[in-house]
Amino acid sequence: MPNNNDRGSKYNTNLSMWKVLLLIFIPTSILTLAYLVLGHLVQEIIPLYLLFFILAMLVLFPVQLIVVLLTSKNYIGRSEKIH
Repeated sequence: MPNNNDRGSKYNTNLSMWKVLLLIFIPTSILTLAYLVLGHLVQEIIPLYLLFFILAMLVLFPVQLIVVLLTSKNYIGRSEKIH
């Protein structure tokens, strides 16, 4: 496994602070906005805790999965296949 402190390292695993903040706050902002809007619309049909978990599965889970897959693809390399 390469050391991130090596300047000649083949893998670039450094993320800027802005990218990290965007990866944290954009999905959670979308989740919060969807929860506030849909919470008022379906309040009588779905319990609010269930709505939160459904929205988390629809918003946060796919975003985090994409981040992990893209990071692992960049770490392993584009020419190698992921098995």
